Amino acid sequence: MPPSGPMRRVVNRQSIHRSVQIQRGFFRLGWLGLVSYPASFVTQQLSVLATLIATLFVATIIPNTGLVGYDYFTFAVIGILVTGLLEAALRGFGAAMEFEIQAGRVETLLVEPVNWKFLPFGMVQFIGVMRVAITIATLGLAIMLGADFRYAGFPAAALLMVLAFAAVLAIGILGTSLKLLTKRSDPILMLYTTLASILSGVAFPLEAIPSWLRPLSYLIPHTYVIAGVRRLTMVEPGEIGGPSLGFSVVALFVMCLVLYPLAFAIYGRVMEVGRRLGVLAGY
Repeated sequence: MPPSGPMRRVVNRQSIHRSVQIQRGFFRLGWLGLVSYPASFVTQQLSVLATLIATLFVATIIPNTGLVGYDYFTFAVIGILVTGLLEAALRGFGAAMEFEIQAGRVETLLVEPVNWKFLPFGMVQFIGVMRVAITIATLGLAIMLGADFRYAGFPAAALLMVLAFAAVLAIGILGTSLKLLTKRSDPILMLYTTLASILSGVAFPLEAIPSWLRPLSYLIPHTYVIAGVRRLTMVEPGEIGGPSLGFSVVALFVMCLVLYPLAFAIYGRVMEVGRRLGVLAGY
């Protein structure tokens, strides 16, 4: 017999409270992992610095034209920052899930009175927060190196990034779901990362992509957010091409509507099969 109205409200409050506790637990685990391996964190930041300096050197030999907003360094920095931030959405859930499986905690989580659909958002939160902090620090460093931005466009760019983060997280959930069964590879994430690095205009305008290949760019969320952030934050965006800002917002929203039902359907099925076969206990 289902619980009555008052009892249902009590159960819902308990479930919400437990969900908040689990989210806080995931955040604490992420923090402990960070302070336990500081050398890895420092190495990652040095690689970001090296990328910025290399981009600055390349910018000195590339003529500034309308296709790159008359400022190639700022043009490329935006692509680097957006890609780095979305990396947390793309691979954060997979990295956290792999760690939980190795620690033998996944099956324990699945018997908690918490909807399993909340797990990806809880597991990725610390990685997302850290990536935002790193992005802000990298942005400050890029400004010191000469990048020029229109700061009035930052609030709208941040909202666009949130929408893009949500769309890419759906791809991350889908890729991680398949990785839970294949164990040694993540074909969807590898394929997506390759396509995004080439076709989304990270370091060069979309017009440089052959016309027969360019339609694939519009299937990648990165394409829309990179183009949108450039239009919002570059002082002289010029004729950078790519999707318009309005079209980018609509496209990302539609991608969320399409990808999340698919991702959660596969994710739920994988969890069910994985628990039945015992493959969630560890690698």
